[in-house]
Amino acid sequence: VKALYRRGVRVQIGGKIIDLSHPQDELLLSIESSISTFQRKIQLQKSRVGMDLKRDNGDWVFQGNMFGWKTYKTAGKTIAEIDADEAKLIEYLFKEYAKGRSARDVGRDLEQMTNGKYSKSRFANGNISRTLRNPLYMGYYVRDTGYNTKIAFMTEDKIRPLLVKSNIYPPIVTEELWWTVHNNWNHTVKSNDIQFDYHYSKFELSSVLRCLY
Repeated sequence: VKALYRRGVRVQIGGKIIDLSHPQDELLLSIESSISTFQRKIQLQKSRVGMDLKRDNGDWVFQGNMFGWKTYKTAGKTIAEIDADEAKLIEYLFKEYAKGRSARDVGRDLEQMTNGKYSKSRFANGNISRTLRNPLYMGYYVRDTGYNTKIAFMTEDKIRPLLVKSNIYPPIVTEELWWTVHNNWNHTVKSNDIQFDYHYSKFELSSVLRCLY
């Protein structure tokens, strides 16, 4: 508002044009801003509570179609049905990875199997990895814990209390297959997570930093 005021633009609140050269108008703007910020935070908090409640009850619906399902509304209720073609690709992905093949190799298989039906990013390594780590494919949400839960790096006993059965999305793979894939993934990540012992004191400062004059 101050930037607009300096450029000759005047803002009107509730029928009153704000003139920031007057202290009472500046006070009014501060009060209105604080009230608006407060109301917005309350609105977001209510939305968050509603989303958490739906997720905890198993009634959460993701925006857009999740790969593997098609959603539609009937009588005000969202229904998710398994897409048979996409489900076959997902089952192939999980089964092949469970056999010990890499996500990259299986992604290349899926590209060839679909013959360009999907964008290249669909079977990119990152998307393949996210699919393999998503418990929704065995019919479960991850309960909101108030922080970013990276279940890919967690053991099964720590993940299970965070899972909520979905009432919306039917499972595409069995729980046994999903846990097999998760344990394989977890083992691969840990085995590749090598910690090197760095000793920065061995290097002279001049070899690390260069000062420009």
